[in-house]
Amino acid sequence: MSDNNLPVRRNPDQGTNEYGTKLLNLCRSTGLRIVNGRHKDGTANDFTFCGSRGMSVVDYLIVPFDYFHIVEQFIVSNFTSFSDHAPLHIRLQCKTLSYTHEQQNRNVSSSTFDSFRWNDDLKEQCYESLILNSGLLSQIVFCDAKKSQDGIDNYIETFTTQLTDIVAPFFRISSNKSIDSRAQRTSRKFVCKTTDKPWFNCECRRLRHVYLSALNMFNKNKIAEKSSET
Repeated sequence: MSDNNLPVRRNPDQGTNEYGTKLLNLCRSTGLRIVNGRHKDGTANDFTFCGSRGMSVVDYLIVPFDYFHIVEQFIVSNFTSFSDHAPLHIRLQCKTLSYTHEQQNRNVSSSTFDSFRWNDDLKEQCYESLILNSGLLSQIVFCDAKKSQDGIDNYIETFTTQLTDIVAPFFRISSNKSIDSRAQRTSRKFVCKTTDKPWFNCECRRLRHVYLSALNMFNKNKIAEKSSET
């Protein structure tokens, strides 16, 4: 599969190892392509990992060759205090289905979803129920599924439905009507409360402040270095 229609990949990480070679061979044999280093926004092609041995590229966006064009934006974001891996910001161009207001209301009103919660006290009863119905599940597993997309879909749907019917009575909490996602977003409020651990004393707070300041300076210098190169 020719890459003549794709931009030449510019990888800031010049280091190689056997895992990278295996990944490239996998991409060549399956028609997949690495977006890192190929996106039109060259300043986004950056290192994704910062460790004790230095910086490297170990986090990738990999897409089928034919779908490369739907990647509108790919950015390696700044490092944060939560991980030594930089977040990848990705924007895809996808086709969406448009509904009239009446169709949307009809779809929302008719759809439901089940809520489940694990109950450790009921695991033995659930296990016994699975054993009692193991014959029925085995019949589904060993039946001849049609070797087509629809056949496999029906096979999986049948098995999933049967398994859910067996397990749901023990862990289902309620079945609720779906609501409009926009109304859900506006009505739902998230409250995030954090409490420091007992061992997190004043010295820990001071060191965390030093670390965040150094991280901020590191990201600024990284961006300035990239800008000077372009």
